Amino acid sequence: MAAAQEQFQTAVNASAGHLQKDLDYTGDQVNKLVLRLATEIVSRELERYHMGLTRLHDQATAEMRAISQEISQHKEELKAQLDQEIKAEKLNLIKQIDGKLADAVASFLLETLGHNADLGSQAPYLITTLEEHKADFKREVADDAAAAK
Repeated sequence: MAAAQEQFQTAVNASAGHLQKDLDYTGDQVNKLVLRLATEIVSRELERYHMGLTRLHDQATAEMRAISQEISQHKEELKAQLDQEIKAEKLNLIKQIDGKLADAVASFLLETLGHNADLGSQAPYLITTLEEHKADFKREVADDAAAAK
């Protein structure tokens, strides 16, 4: 009986040893499988993340391109508007200058005719008088331009 019990104990110990080896092997296999699955899952998630980033980058680039085009278009519109305003201001100044010149010439002619002098012989006098009043004329045009603004 003691021999059978010892033989049984040896068989149980041998079976326990085999079972321990099988459990160690199975544990290693499970660990490798879990590691492989985790690596695959992380790789897929990283790939999705990269694809999402690429999509967002492309979208941001397209939006920046559209914004840049809108800015360029708005800039051109503002430039055209400014050019029109400058042309209108130039025309306004030209009209003011024409009016002031007409007034100045009329004033000088009246002054000259008041002296009963010949206009042909009065050319140097007219030029001298116009030169004398040039600064006043410029100041009036500048004042009118400033008042128009």
